[in-house]
Amino acid sequence: MNSSLMRTDIQEFEKSVKKLSSEISKASSIWTDSKYSDLFASIQEIARISRDVIVIGERGCKSVDQLEKIASEKY
Repeated sequence: MNSSLMRTDIQEFEKSVKKLSSEISKASSIWTDSKYSDLFASIQEIARISRDVIVIGERGCKSVDQLEKIASEKY
């Protein structure tokens, strides 16, 4: 197991979600109809859920680190 690989994936995921949110926000100047509001609400929900995924992923990385530390101990 390697938590650094997991962290890299989590960081890439986080960057993608931020980019998506940013691009949708930029589009707000072009889209002023109700469909944009619906889209924006959906993106906000994706961002909220993504935050949960990132937090849980970080906890998983910490758990892997702890397991590796325990596994490397000599008795």
